[in-house]
Amino acid sequence: MFKVLAHTADIKFKIEANNFEGIIKDSLRAINYYLSPKYKDRTKNLEKNFSKKIENKFNEFLIDFLNEILALTYIKKRIFRIRKINLNNKILKLTLVGYSYNSLEREIKSITYHQSKIYKKNNKYFFEFIVDV
Repeated sequence: MFKVLAHTADIKFKIEANNFEGIIKDSLRAINYYLSPKYKDRTKNLEKNFSKKIENKFNEFLIDFLNEILALTYIKKRIFRIRKINLNNKILKLTLVGYSYNSLEREIKSITYHQSKIYKKNNKYFFEFIVDV
């Protein structure tokens, strides 16, 4: 689940999930929701495997990951979704599936570290981050 929160000149997202895998999935879903792609067709046409060790704080890792996927979105003209995800011993392995789009309704310049935070409350994980539009 995600919510779009008001923020001055930028967009702030608040992600809520039961675990870190859910935080990762819903963070990418939030980015895709904001971009609002106009698809060419809904058939998958690009698959990418991703494996990365989490060496820094989890929120910093997430910002780097989301920026990497955002760059791929523009370079490959694909909206990426997570097909498989596994987070074990600080190693994230996932399979991304990319779908071609004709255009994006909105653009994101980058996902920022500014005010990003991850926390746990009432057995739920939360991740807040700002995107520069």
